[in-house]
Amino acid sequence: MIKEEDFLKTEKWLSDAEIFTLLQGVSYIILAEPNFAEGASTTSHFTIFFNTQEEIPDDITQQILEKFAQEHTLYDIENFQHMLADVAFAANNQETPMPMVINHQAEHTPYEEGAGSVKNYIFAFNANFKEGFEKTLEGFSGWSYVRG
Repeated sequence: MIKEEDFLKTEKWLSDAEIFTLLQGVSYIILAEPNFAEGASTTSHFTIFFNTQEEIPDDITQQILEKFAQEHTLYDIENFQHMLADVAFAANNQETPMPMVINHQAEHTPYEEGAGSVKNYIFAFNANFKEGFEKTLEGFSGWSYVRG
């Protein structure tokens, strides 16, 4: 279950119509957070939400991952997954709503029944940053919408 910090308390879950409006012009969303997995050998977890409902071919997937890793000086990438997934969006006290992958098999989910969602193609993986950057990331969680 996702730990919800007070400063990220969900005010409401967006409807399908609100999500449609929100994602107009968005190419992708990057979500970064500390890797909380027990015994993890990497410091960070990333989820990239591509604003597409189409599968991305494996050869293109690998090229995108390599380019992202190079641009952000990531190494030791592990547990890489890519798939179409249902994504909900939580409005909170931040400028933009937080994306969240919906796990339909989970016994308890933090999103409300009836909340809107959209299919997105996602990448999820763990990685380390260039040496020295790990201290900057301690306690950091955040997301960025990339338009274009």
